[in-house]
Parts: sequence; C-alpha cells; structure tokens
Amino acid sequence: MSELQPFKRTFIAARAKIIFKKNKTKNIMSISDQWIKIIITGLIILYLCVLVTGYFTHKFAYFTSFLNAATGASILIYWITRQMQIEQHIIEAKEVLILLFEVIVIACAVFYIIGGQKNIGLKVLQYVFYGTHLIAMILFFIFMVTFKINRLM
Repeated sequence: MSELQPFKRTFIAARAKIIFKKNKTKNIMSISDQWIKIIITGLIILYLCVLVTGYFTHKFAYFTSFLNAATGASILIYWITRQMQIEQHIIEAKEVLILLFEVIVIACAVFYIIGGQKNIGLKVLQYVFYGTHLIAMILFFIFMVTFKINRLM
C-alpha cells in the first residue's frame, strides 16, 4: 500500500496541472469573447447615437461619412496587421471584395467631406454604407451571442 502512495500523489498532481491548463485557456477565450461582445455592443450603440443625433441636427450624412471612414479604416488596419503576423499569405476572393468595398467606403466618405456635402449621389452612398455596416455589426453580434467561437483569427 505504501508503494502506491507516491504514484497516486504524482498522478493527482499531473491531473491537477492538466485541469488548470484547460481552465486557464477557457478563461482566456471567454474573456476575449466578452470583450468582443462589449466592443460590438458599443459600436452598435455609437451607430444608433449617430442616427439620433443626425436626425435632430439634420447632418446625418455628414456624421455618417466620418463614421464610415473610421469603420473602413479600422477594418483595413486590422486586416493589414493580421497579414503581417501570417507567414504564408493566402488571400481569398472574399477578402479582396471586402477590402475593395472598404476602400470605396473610405474614398466616398472623404470625397463627401471634402466636397462640401453637395453631391446627392455621395449622400445616398453614405446612407447605404452606414446601413450596411450597421446591419453587418448586428448580424455579427447575433452570431457571437448564438454560437461559441473557439478561435479568433
């Protein structure tokens, strides 16, 4: 019986280490999930605040142009920093289409701001880009709440 005691202690210690490592990685992922949910919620609230403020001040397209430019720039910056971390670059057509869309969003927003908000076509595009970003964020938030993501990109 005394021969089994050291083995039993070693086995219990090893098992405790494995459980601790599993719990540690679960907590890290759940913390990042919580932060992403908080950030997406904050962005949705920001978009809705811009909607209300723009409605009352009659400068909705002007405010959305700044918001669209900031959103497009942040998506491009995120993609560039992610590509710098990857050793083997495989760029899919979906990524290229989204990046082109964001470049068009930024260009239209800058032209609208610089052009003095007189072009009706750019004004309509600002509304469309605003709605596209807002719907995408709401759908992403619903996806995050519904499904558990095991790994972030």
